[in-house]
Amino acid sequence: MSTSLQINSIDFELQVFDRDFILMKPLEALNDLHLIGKAIYKENLQFVEEVICTETEICLKLNEKFTTDSIETLQAVNPTTNSIAREYKLPILINRESSDWAEIESVSGLTSNQYIQQVLSSSFMVSMLGFLPGFLYMKGLEKHLHIPRKKTPSKKVKRGSIGIGGPYLGLYSLESPGGWNIIGETPLKILNTTALPLLDLEPGDKIKLKEISQQTFSALENNPITIEEYNGLL
Repeated sequence: MSTSLQINSIDFELQVFDRDFILMKPLEALNDLHLIGKAIYKENLQFVEEVICTETEICLKLNEKFTTDSIETLQAVNPTTNSIAREYKLPILINRESSDWAEIESVSGLTSNQYIQQVLSSSFMVSMLGFLPGFLYMKGLEKHLHIPRKKTPSKKVKRGSIGIGGPYLGLYSLESPGGWNIIGETPLKILNTTALPLLDLEPGDKIKLKEISQQTFSALENNPITIEEYNGLL
């Protein structure tokens, strides 16, 4: 079933798939779609099990309490548009021995040092979460720094790895296979499966990478702290 809905003067097209999920697509591009996703999540609607927000659409996972009348409830959602974005420094140990530098240099036309310096001087914003729990997509890369994901993914990418995939900077919060071009690693554990919220970062947060030494990396790895605590020490 397809229908339409307006939230905070923004028009959405809704595709309803029984009592499974709803896809909400704004009729015009939005830079802050995550604010609407966050507002829906905070409503704790009885018929919504999960809210998944990307740059282009919002997916609502439904339960047995959903009825077609439930859709009208979404119209009352009032996203906060004047909230101040959180800003963090994210420590990174640059991996200058990564086998991915050959591809990065070939595509960008920059040396590894030139590429690193431009990434370190860039400002990023957490755009969305996926493709596995705790994976962060961060936008802010200049177009000439975009590097396509690998045609043949690596079988094992370490937890904390930071890489380039197309227009995004990505952070692996779990060890997994992956096709991103790895440039370094953070010692911070962004995903905490024993706490709520599970993630220390969320869409809308602003990020600057801060290069650290192997000594600092080891100290932070051996004495885990949150990104909030790390920034409090700077």
